[in-house]
Amino acid sequence: MTNIPFEIEISLILPTYREKESIRQTILEFNKVNQIKEIIVVDNNSESGTVEEIQDLKVKILSEKRQGYGWAIKKGISEANFEYVAVCEPDGTFKPLDIYKLMSYVSESDFVVGTRTNTIFIWSGANMGLFLRWGNWFVAKLTEILFNTTYLSDVGCTFRLIEKKCALEIINRCKNNKSAFGFEMILEGFLLKKRIIQIPVKCQKCVASVRA
Repeated sequence: MTNIPFEIEISLILPTYREKESIRQTILEFNKVNQIKEIIVVDNNSESGTVEEIQDLKVKILSEKRQGYGWAIKKGISEANFEYVAVCEPDGTFKPLDIYKLMSYVSESDFVVGTRTNTIFIWSGANMGLFLRWGNWFVAKLTEILFNTTYLSDVGCTFRLIEKKCALEIINRCKNNKSAFGFEMILEGFLLKKRIIQIPVKCQKCVASVRA
């Protein structure tokens, strides 16, 4: 990719709970991205055999026993070593190389969030039926009105890229440690007057796990 505005160094955080069958391939795909300098897998009480699937890969494995998506992401961000932090689900939902799309906007934004509501980018079989798609869109529009924000179309997308210093500010304010943590990150970002932008990413398959 040639449209990255400047060379950046990224810590990638992959929280894992029920992704034994997909996490290895996800890591192998992300390993193709030169800007990713470390991959942090946060073992959030993952199913047996998950860690063994990736032990031979060049990843940092952390353990977070407190169950919840928020706990896992907070752990990963606190241990990240590079200027930017990327977060993604290792369940095959997203195309890892779509991170280049997010990287293209880091010079203009503090916080780049994916959006899956564009039907062109939602592949057949993806877990984005009308209820989920319109639900995410409705909450996004309500957030726009209540917080007088820039355009939002999907508050539930967990593929995102953020400056680490910005991420630390945000997580220090977040109270939710379960699945709503991702949405709270966006809200706290707006309250802190951070520059947030949403970029369409491909949603390519059903989510493999239900996370707390």
